[in-house]
Amino acid sequence: TSAMMKSILIVGSILFLSASGCAEKSEKYFERKVSINGTEIFFKTIGKGESFVFLHGGPGFSHDYFLPHLHPLHKELNLVFFDQRGMGRSSTNLDSSSFSIELLIEDIEALRTELDLGKIQVFAHSWGGILAMRYSIRYPNSLKSLILSNSVSPSSEFDEATISAFTKLNERQNT
Repeated sequence: TSAMMKSILIVGSILFLSASGCAEKSEKYFERKVSINGTEIFFKTIGKGESFVFLHGGPGFSHDYFLPHLHPLHKELNLVFFDQRGMGRSSTNLDSSSFSIELLIEDIEALRTELDLGKIQVFAHSWGGILAMRYSIRYPNSLKSLILSNSVSPSSEFDEATISAFTKLNERQNT
């Protein structure tokens, strides 16, 4: 659609913005933690309009690094940023049984439902692309559009490496 193309073009043109574009709290800004699938997930919404969900890279990252680049879209879209389980400001005290690609995909759907977002546009960066691709297969009726940026392959070998990296990250955080 032309609205989606406009979003893609805007995303492409703002990738080099500075960090000074961060949101100020207003009636368009909301953040908190919500209990989802047995863990606390931190999220923030900025703007109004159609829901545009950002899936960050990692594992171990938070949404913060990409916020300045997407923030200008808040004038036309309801931007939804969240830290995936075990990362950022979401609960990080998880054991390996509380972290899997499957749980991360279910967290996206549970957050979409909890926030009553309807069909969502998803923008995924790097490792978030794996989640986005798998989410789109499992929940096609929840998805309006999908944008991948520098995504990695959705191979099973990468899943194993991801779980290993998360386990090592979690061990460092808990020592």
